[in-house]
Amino acid sequence: MPRPRIDLDLYRDEIYDRIFEDGATMDDIVLFLRDEKQVNIALSTLKRRCTKWGFTQRLREYPPEWIEAVRISFFGSFLTDVEIAEDLQDMGFRITAWQVKAVRLEHGWKRKANTQEELQRQWDECVKAL
Repeated sequence: MPRPRIDLDLYRDEIYDRIFEDGATMDDIVLFLRDEKQVNIALSTLKRRCTKWGFTQRLREYPPEWIEAVRISFFGSFLTDVEIAEDLQDMGFRITAWQVKAVRLEHGWKRKANTQEELQRQWDECVKAL
């Protein structure tokens, strides 16, 4: 007789908060569910369910606060992606240099311009940011 299906949807919001706001690992969440919610699941089950929900450590959409913080840091200084990430981490953001670069490139914020139009667009964006 198969085991009864565990309804993790009941804990979806809490799992999301623990991953993206508290920075908990998948192992931490498995322990949390076991110890505090009396829900025993395997790590692979949690990973599979998070994938189904679209919860991944590599965000597909970045929070607006991140985008704004990266924009201000990028246009307001000559910092590298690593330095921007470190500054934002000091301010409480959970962001990596890779994510800073991804936000930058997603919005077309490049370190150099290849054409006069790109240069003008970057200048306009810089003025808008400051």
